[in-house]
Amino acid sequence: ATVVCETALLSAYAHTCNTQALAKRFEELLRSGMQPDTAAFNVMIDAHAKVGQVGKAAGWCVRMQDRKLKPNGRTYGPLINAYATLQSSADSWKKARGLILTMEQNSITISAVEYSQVLKAYANANPQRKREGEQLFHRMIASQIKPNRAVILFMCKLVGPTQ
Repeated sequence: ATVVCETALLSAYAHTCNTQALAKRFEELLRSGMQPDTAAFNVMIDAHAKVGQVGKAAGWCVRMQDRKLKPNGRTYGPLINAYATLQSSADSWKKARGLILTMEQNSITISAVEYSQVLKAYANANPQRKREGEQLFHRMIASQIKPNRAVILFMCKLVGPTQ
């Protein structure tokens, strides 16, 4: 079977939210000789991030890079969102920020979605990270990314509505 077909199968497994079965299937595919691509690893990262297994999701990202595969926006987006939403640790905003900085450093396209997820992490931090949110917003505008509704929502949460 091709990597594309196997990735589609992994994606079907991912929809069950049974990450243990998903990981088992991935390992079976590796043993069979399949060479997974970035898309296959992205399925693993997304599935684990969606169910709050952020450490495991990050681990799949490391495994992907160990295989010399390049992460993309679909790699980092679920992790950023997990840190912004599901992670309750005090430094989750730092992890979300670190991922967007990694994307910038590696010239990975960043959409308003990823920006909004980091702004959400700043808004959910205790204390809120107002200065960091403003700086990120200015970088986003300088990059000519049009703010979406979520960006506006989280900026309002951080700095308050404008008069």
